[in-house]
Amino acid sequence: MISLTHVSRLLFFIIFSLHNERVRGVGVIELDPLTCNNDIDLLDCTKTPLSSLVDGAGNDEVKIPCGTCYFVDYDDGSTVEMPEGLTIEGKLYFSQTASVTIRTTHIFVTGKLKIDEPSPGNKVRFLLYGTEDKYIQPIGNNEGKCGDAGCKVGKKPFAVAGGQLDIRGVEDIECSSWGKLADFQNGMIQVSKETCWNVDDTIVFTTPDWKIEHSWEAKIVKIENFITVDPPLPAYFTHATLKTAPDYAVEVASLSRKIIFEGEDDEDLIGGHMIIYHTPNVIQRIEGAEFVNFGQQGNLGRYPIHFHMSQNVTGSSVSGNVIRESNQRGIVIHGSMNVNITHNVAYNIFGHCFFTEDGIETGNSFTHNLGVNIRKPSKVIPGENDNQPSVFWITNPQNSWVNNVAAGSEHSGFWFDTRNGVRGPSRDLPEGQTMKPTALSITKFANNTAHGCKDAGMKYYHPGWRPEMKNDLNTLYNSSVYRNLQMGHFIHANWQIVFDGGLVADNGIGLRIFQVDDIVIKNMNIKGRTDSYKAVMENVTPISVLECRTGFQIQHERMGVLNTFGLEVSNIHFSDFGPECDEAIGINTQFIEFGTHQYESSDGLSNIFFDDSSISKRINLCPAMEMNLDNVAVNDKDGSLDPQKNGKQGFVISNQPKNLAFLDSCTIIEDACAYFCETVCLRNVWVAVNGALTPLQDIEMVIVNSEGTEAVAQARRHDFSDMESAKNYEFYFKAYFGASLPEDDYTFHFRSKGTGDLVWPDFADITYEFPPRDCGGYLNDNSITFNMPEFSVTRCVGELLDDTDFEDIYKGGWQAEKLDLESNEDSDPRGLRATRKSTISSDKEAFLLQYIDRSCLYELAIMEFEARFQFESSGNRQEVLCDDCLKAKIEFQDDDDPRTQHSFLIGTITEFKDGYYHMNGSLPFETYSNHLQKRVMLKIEHNLLGIDFIMFSPRLE
Repeated sequence: MISLTHVSRLLFFIIFSLHNERVRGVGVIELDPLTCNNDIDLLDCTKTPLSSLVDGAGNDEVKIPCGTCYFVDYDDGSTVEMPEGLTIEGKLYFSQTASVTIRTTHIFVTGKLKIDEPSPGNKVRFLLYGTEDKYIQPIGNNEGKCGDAGCKVGKKPFAVAGGQLDIRGVEDIECSSWGKLADFQNGMIQVSKETCWNVDDTIVFTTPDWKIEHSWEAKIVKIENFITVDPPLPAYFTHATLKTAPDYAVEVASLSRKIIFEGEDDEDLIGGHMIIYHTPNVIQRIEGAEFVNFGQQGNLGRYPIHFHMSQNVTGSSVSGNVIRESNQRGIVIHGSMNVNITHNVAYNIFGHCFFTEDGIETGNSFTHNLGVNIRKPSKVIPGENDNQPSVFWITNPQNSWVNNVAAGSEHSGFWFDTRNGVRGPSRDLPEGQTMKPTALSITKFANNTAHGCKDAGMKYYHPGWRPEMKNDLNTLYNSSVYRNLQMGHFIHANWQIVFDGGLVADNGIGLRIFQVDDIVIKNMNIKGRTDSYKAVMENVTPISVLECRTGFQIQHERMGVLNTFGLEVSNIHFSDFGPECDEAIGINTQFIEFGTHQYESSDGLSNIFFDDSSISKRINLCPAMEMNLDNVAVNDKDGSLDPQKNGKQGFVISNQPKNLAFLDSCTIIEDACAYFCETVCLRNVWVAVNGALTPLQDIEMVIVNSEGTEAVAQARRHDFSDMESAKNYEFYFKAYFGASLPEDDYTFHFRSKGTGDLVWPDFADITYEFPPRDCGGYLNDNSITFNMPEFSVTRCVGELLDDTDFEDIYKGGWQAEKLDLESNEDSDPRGLRATRKSTISSDKEAFLLQYIDRSCLYELAIMEFEARFQFESSGNRQEVLCDDCLKAKIEFQDDDDPRTQHSFLIGTITEFKDGYYHMNGSLPFETYSNHLQKRVMLKIEHNLLGIDFIMFSPRLE
């Protein structure tokens, strides 16, 4: 049987091989300009018309020989058929007078293609068709670089291999691109800038809300001092202009150009594709062109504009283009550096749009680009995540993004999908083996906008951008995220990033922040539901006006990787959060069933301003309280959240007696499950205990300060009612007790809720949150001592294990690693069946375990263990040779990695008798006495593949 691990490895190999596009013995090739073209620009092209080659080609490929130059002499808009393709080894020149459609199966440029802007009324169109894969076979100084078979470039290719493009479809790139809707009244449209648009041009208006279906495509039918379009613009755009809503005016873009690259329709979504293939150190210009039905859905490497493994192409420009109705992606920079991508418009794109592919791409500049209506593809390249399409997919921060707009996506606008290493064939480039993209600082990210996205306007996750160096280069300036359905910013698993300035408005959640270290957010305007958005929504989806909004949502955990703080927030202005909605919240706390179940984010706030007339709740800790997260403590450095507005530092804390017991000067924050406590400095502590302990619900932790004041903390962990789904399958499954405490000396102990007796939850590991900043007099690391119960004959002599009859393994003490557990109800006595997980490879350790109360071990002269076992395979009883197939050990550990701890053998299989394998053994006190400060567990290791074991009647005493 092939395991899923083997299948995934095979799939990775297949994907990696496809990604590399290697041919026999090629590796990363470099195709150079042909030396036979050294003097090509000195030639007079007007003496050799293209028609002379076409007429003489017959059924052969049309080829411009190396060292020659031809001009296009078709000027009447006719269609020229080239069924065997066009290869430009020399130079082909389209002057302004050219007006022609070239219909062909492929175009290869190994020489030079130059196209000037067509004269008014003229168009140059390349129409690609065909179902056969094409191969480039280089000549001259590149001969042999593609091997015997040639370099495969797929179906309908426009491929540049060692050649050069000089395409200049418009004189003024900015004038032909896009602007804002300035005004819209009585069917008359004004745009924010002078345009070079013409009657019959197609234009698009971006969505004014979060639904891409509410964008509008139309033709220009009249141009005077204003523009008239058909079909007429819907009324809801009246509320999305620079005049009515200057911060939220929709974009208007031209979709028409005079140089057109088009793929003929194909039921399989296989359009044309342009690829700059392994061509380093050659300046490419692709300016002012229109790409229609390009890209090949589900096929790796087949995109509308694709710089593929061309390495340094400094000076290259992709500017003023339109990519529309793309079957797969938009502008892809892959293994290529220093391309200038500016003033492009991408519309109706399947998959990610503006895209850096492998994570090695640096020095590229994305400026003033617009992506509109980015959609999920039906066929996704294996191993890729285009099913969560983003307008800008960012894999390496060492590029720049300035003044770009993501205007409508079925997932996200900007996605920082930085990885821990370079992927794909770029690993064979210099730095490919050593570069760690997620750890790099950003070149520049400023004045970018994301609106109309179904998930997040901007997200920084998977695995998360985590720059190593803390400096100004990690700052994202003046980002605007508005009218996104779920979130404006999704900040998760990041560290050392600064968000400076910008606008957050009309999102479900403005900023959702989860598991971060040292994130700074400052100088930002956060708006709940603006009047202009209400006006738009009243014309399209009236019920949406009633939805509540959250400005800031903070989670309970930071990453904890850096020895630093969680979140620092300052100079934030909240407005437009009411009054029609009682649940509109400026700062909200949320909690996910994940991690410690303790607040450990170490967040700080200052200079937080609220428009009092339009906010229902400034802060709300109730959602966290509802999920039993009851030790939130946020440092309010200037009293911004103080209900009494005294302007003094304090902490906002959860409304729980354990947090209030040791504090004075606390004021309730109404309807927020919170208090503001003035001039205090709090530090969170939490204690991890065995989360699988059967009576955990009946234990409480008692906190006593130096004056004898007492508070009680309850255990927090995954819901006990949901244990069947959790099944205790992870050996690190813990529960936590925690509190927010001021400076003092404390004693912690555990007691039974029923009897009041001292108990011990097998182990107790304390963690101190990082000390709070900007307040003094906080709890020190050695301020807490534990009062452990002494050895008790009643409590400790006899059985040390819980649930030895396996009555309820979901709430019992048994846990496992890489094993599925179930109670064997058919046997008498009842047994515990352990099945190795099918997804786990043979080299992974699998074991059953139970933590042991170490307070009972100090007085035991010897520990003894015994148990009986049976083995089964596919439901049938098996007899096996079992010298060491099962081993019982006592292990001492102080972290979550059992491989680094001290372990001692306490049981092996000794005999087979009466249908059972018998295990027994012992361990004297002097063997383990030096390790009792650690956690202690009984661990039964299993190394038989494909065979279950069933354990009966275990005893440890």
